[in-house]
Amino acid sequence: MRKLNVAGIDQQNRTGCTWTLAKLLLYVLGGASAYFFAQNFTELRQELSRHYQKAFERLSHETRTLCSTASRANYTPLVHALATNIVGQQRAHAELEQWLLEAPRNHHHFSCALLVGGTGVGKSLTAATITKHYPWPENVFIVGGKEHASNARKRYDAFKVTLFNLRQGTFIRGRCTHHLVVMDHLTVGDMQLVARVSDRLRAVSDKHKIFLHVLFVFRGISGHTFHPDAVKKVIPEARLIEFSSLTTADVSDCVRREASTLGIDAGARLNGASIVELVTEQIDAARVGCKPVRAKLSMYTTLQFDAVHNQT
Repeated sequence: MRKLNVAGIDQQNRTGCTWTLAKLLLYVLGGASAYFFAQNFTELRQELSRHYQKAFERLSHETRTLCSTASRANYTPLVHALATNIVGQQRAHAELEQWLLEAPRNHHHFSCALLVGGTGVGKSLTAATITKHYPWPENVFIVGGKEHASNARKRYDAFKVTLFNLRQGTFIRGRCTHHLVVMDHLTVGDMQLVARVSDRLRAVSDKHKIFLHVLFVFRGISGHTFHPDAVKKVIPEARLIEFSSLTTADVSDCVRREASTLGIDAGARLNGASIVELVTEQIDAARVGCKPVRAKLSMYTTLQFDAVHNQT
């Protein structure tokens, strides 16, 4: 019995030693495997990091190249359209051309211009021409219209819709192209609204890194109403562009152009005077500019038709 007991104890001791050795071996193998894996994982992580960095640098370069190429807009048709459609505003149009070009050239993402001047000098027509001939027509947004001109709340609601569409367009078409936002029919009392809209658009432009031209058009306001320094305090990026009062010669030019557009013979005579002369005489160029030209032309062509009809 004693021998059997001793033999059992020896067997247990050998078994315990075997398990201890097995555990130790497993620990050693596990540690070696962990060390080997850690070394390889570090190398793998470094290799992946190098590939990612190269891919990111290449993508950034390609994006900059693409955006640089896309940002080179051709404004020649727009400038030509302004010279063709609007009379007497060569200086204002030169300023507008400079404003359109300088922002991307100087890498300024947000820029805005305020068009001011008397009645009938071509501010709204200029804004409409820029809208029509902007190099990225799909990125043109017009905020409200005459129907919202007297209601600041409705106009701001319309702006929020424009802001949503602008963000959606940026998501769909990308950030490389330029965007134009136009707000017309503004008055002196709308400056607070203009400042608020500018702040929101500036924030969107800075956040999404998109080039954004903003055009504010004020009706019947001379440049003396706004001092450039005062405007800069409210909107630091603003450029104040004043439209000149028109002369009698400018109004005559307006009459000829409008007559051509309407298919009217500007050289036709009524009571010994040409239609151009008759219409021009009826308009106070300094006070109302070209605004009443179309209505006056319609009146005189009606008179001409009646005179011819009576003769026959």
